[in-house]
Amino acid sequence: MNSGPTLSIGATGHDVRRLQRIFVMTKALVSSDITGSFDVTTEQAVKDFQQGAGLTVDGIVGPATWQALPADPDTPVFGRSRVSYGREECVALPPAPGTEIDSGRKDDEDALCKIKFDDPNVIFCPALHSTNPGTDIYELPTGVSRASFEQKECAKETKRNANFLAKFKQSTSCSYTPAILAYGKVADALKIHVDVPAVVYRTMEQATHKGVEKMAGVYAHGLIKQTWAGLVSKIAASSPKVMKDGLLYGAMVDHKGGIDHHPTLNHRGPDSNPAAPFLASSTWAMATKGSEIRSQIPPSLETLGQMMAVRDVGEMAIIDHILAQQDRFGNVAKKKKFFGWSKQPLVKSFIL
Repeated sequence: MNSGPTLSIGATGHDVRRLQRIFVMTKALVSSDITGSFDVTTEQAVKDFQQGAGLTVDGIVGPATWQALPADPDTPVFGRSRVSYGREECVALPPAPGTEIDSGRKDDEDALCKIKFDDPNVIFCPALHSTNPGTDIYELPTGVSRASFEQKECAKETKRNANFLAKFKQSTSCSYTPAILAYGKVADALKIHVDVPAVVYRTMEQATHKGVEKMAGVYAHGLIKQTWAGLVSKIAASSPKVMKDGLLYGAMVDHKGGIDHHPTLNHRGPDSNPAAPFLASSTWAMATKGSEIRSQIPPSLETLGQMMAVRDVGEMAIIDHILAQQDRFGNVAKKKKFFGWSKQPLVKSFIL
């Protein structure tokens, strides 16, 4: 049994899509009719259903019509918050059962869902610095045209001259959407301190992504060009790994601080043991030695960063092991940290 708000011609949003999905399931509509807008096609499907169900035929979906409609198994109710932009939607996931979401990550997730893909101040580039063919999302600099930015900045692999907002990634190459979405929730559940970037579930119109694909075909080279071709072929085939209801879906990750590579950990070993360089690193050795940490790193303010790195590496290994990380370690979503102490309250000691 279903329930929902009263819907009629002109209505838009998630509940309209849910209604349209039900009619696709019953063969009254086709997938391209899932627009999020209650149009004449949807109204006719409602009237036909009402007539067959012995209801008042008015084309309005009220309580009686909702209750008569079949359940929608393809639209599970999930997410602690959901924002719709036409057919597109952004969903911030709830914390794992019995746990609480980190307050900072919650704010970052909500901020991610405020990014509108059709905002004239938002612009996309293909990710060219990673074997994962994601979409880099930027704030278009003031006074710069979209064409100029795409020609000059999107051609760069790194250090694009713009405010980096987020990265949109799909289940392809070395990326798996469910695992990306799970990282923050697992970190919260285990009380892991290492900074896992905020991430939300996001969909994108295929037409919007076409422009990114076109730039990737021009600017990408070598292995990265191959992985982009793999993603494009999945989209063309409407693979359920990347497409649903005619929309591209994936994980949108907070990368406002930019992306970097750990200088010693970001190396892939042989196929038989891709984690070999990580396991051979001095930081991992310090994290796994049985001796006291102070015998390896003399306690001082100067070595505080080393000690924090040991903690972070240990926790990173735990969460990557749980979620079956099989590529390499050390892709870093940069985020500034400040450590220090004072005899005075910290609020008086730091001016940031």
